[in-house]
Amino acid sequence: MVSSDPEWLPTRLVDIGLEAEAQWRIIVTAEEIEASPVVSYLTLSYRWGSRPTTMLLSSNLELLRDANQIAALPLTFREFIAIARFLGIRYLWIDCLCIMQDSEADWKIEAPMMRNVYTNSVCNIAASASDDPDSGLFRERDPAAIHPGVVKSTFATGHLEDHFILSEDYWDREINNGTLHKRGWVFQERFLKMMNQKMMNSQNNVKNEKNVNNQKKMKDQKIIKDQKKMKNQKKMKNQKKTRANHKEYAKS
Repeated sequence: MVSSDPEWLPTRLVDIGLEAEAQWRIIVTAEEIEASPVVSYLTLSYRWGSRPTTMLLSSNLELLRDANQIAALPLTFREFIAIARFLGIRYLWIDCLCIMQDSEADWKIEAPMMRNVYTNSVCNIAASASDDPDSGLFRERDPAAIHPGVVKSTFATGHLEDHFILSEDYWDREINNGTLHKRGWVFQERFLKMMNQKMMNSQNNVKNEKNVNNQKKMKDQKIIKDQKKMKNQKKMKNQKKTRANHKEYAKS
């Protein structure tokens, strides 16, 4: 297992500037970022599709180190930038912009560092419902698909209460079997991210791994609680029946 190092940085990062800026550029961290203060960055998991329209090559590194228009980036990248700015994070790591795609030498340097790239990022944003960089991170959603079903029942307590119907296969349906996880590269993006926060944007919801784990924990706790209630109700019912029998016996 790789432990996180807050001072470790990838070779290159995407600098999106301050909130009001409309430009981005590639920076070489060893040349342009001081060791202190600690610099935070986000990583992105997405599907390439046929081929990203913007990528780092050995021939355009100096060009991409100059100011480039954010508006010219694919939609997924633009929305990723919007998330970063909302979170107050200036630097991003996107594979096609931070690894030279036509350089075997650069690949040999960068590939062994992937575990560090993901382990040391603040958060990994995953475009789980997108087939390519132009499909974006966000979707219009059906409210009925987001909210759980609700039924009224006297189950467990004996009183009429609301009970929520939740999908048990959400994780498999929306995440593990989603379009993003058909890309082999994403396996490492998920499992090399040793910190527990990975955001996943599916067609019907936005989740992180902690949310999913907490939902399962809450569900298990509710089952235990309901079982205890039913056991106590049965016990009280038996006690009431016993007392009634004693009264009948005393009368006789």
